[in-house]
Amino acid sequence: MMSQSQVTHVCLFDEHAISTLSPIVDPSIPSQKVVIAACDEYQSQCEQIIKLAKSRGAQAQYWSLPHTSNTLELKKSFKLLFEHASAESNTVWFNASNGARFYVLVAVDVAKSLNIPIYVVEPKSDCLHWIHPDNQNPVPIQDKLKLHEYFALHNARLTRQQNKQGISLNKRQLGAQWAAQCKSLSHSLASLNYLAFTANSESLTSDPLPKKLLKDLNLSNMLADLSDNNMLTVTPDNRLSFTDASTKFFCSGGWLEEYVYGLLVGLRKEIPTIQNDAHSAEIERMVNGEIVKNELDVVALVNNKLHIIECKTNRTKNGSDTNTLYKLDSLSEVLGGIEGRAALVTFDKITPAASARAIELNISVFGPNQLGNLRDHLATWLKASG
Repeated sequence: MMSQSQVTHVCLFDEHAISTLSPIVDPSIPSQKVVIAACDEYQSQCEQIIKLAKSRGAQAQYWSLPHTSNTLELKKSFKLLFEHASAESNTVWFNASNGARFYVLVAVDVAKSLNIPIYVVEPKSDCLHWIHPDNQNPVPIQDKLKLHEYFALHNARLTRQQNKQGISLNKRQLGAQWAAQCKSLSHSLASLNYLAFTANSESLTSDPLPKKLLKDLNLSNMLADLSDNNMLTVTPDNRLSFTDASTKFFCSGGWLEEYVYGLLVGLRKEIPTIQNDAHSAEIERMVNGEIVKNELDVVALVNNKLHIIECKTNRTKNGSDTNTLYKLDSLSEVLGGIEGRAALVTFDKITPAASARAIELNISVFGPNQLGNLRDHLATWLKASG
């Protein structure tokens, strides 16, 4: 390949812009400049890609294409585009991964006539494949995009996330212990969840424990573990006093999210295709002129594919598990596109109907039978991205 300072990539815009940007941010692929070509109604969306390319050190510009079905007019426009790019750069490559089919076919025809190299990014293998000339080997793309860039390409914004430094050892150990014993601890965990969730948000203190919970040996042992880790105290009148808001969150069901995120962080070395990850990520999108916010419990970018993990500790009832699956499928499609993947990690068993729906929606479900060995299940699921 030629030196990085010598190549301009010409691309057509469409909604799957990750195939446009991923070769540009790979330091092993020459890319001094990228030109995003589109009809003017898409210029504002092109500008977002241009902004991201510039933030990675590449030059970038927009090129206006005519809105036409006239082949000769379109050929003339592409010829002018390629000649202009060639005048400013020693080498021009055409990325034929994106764009309306008619425009791509015309552009490929013009690029071949000018002997301009043509490639496509195949999303499943995440490789750059040469179409012209066709005697070159595929080039694996180093996945360098981060979550905030990925969301920006999908017209969304990552506005907040928790635990950027990872999960503390004591929380990871407690989470692993509770997950391994989730079947025997189910009622006690549900009680702790309720007590923490309903605790006063200012004093961080719960109501007095009912008499029946005072006799719950499993709950007593869990409270002793939490007390030993300085996460709460039990007052003389049998109220739970949480050390801080993060501990209250942990005990109100957040432990499962943090357990899952801790496992994900621990898998980074084993699975190098994990590019970026986040816990409790808040995403903002504009929908019909209004800001819509979504919170993703655990999210990872793996091999340039978005992986969303929903964590549930509350008991399923009245079809809530099916509703959760539909919501997860919708978010995966909106934010992850056709390559997006989703999983549900649940403390409670889902119904047979919900299980069938999960298979139909291609959502992986990890329930009580998998929680004790969740690390291996997550690793297999993540590695399936290639």
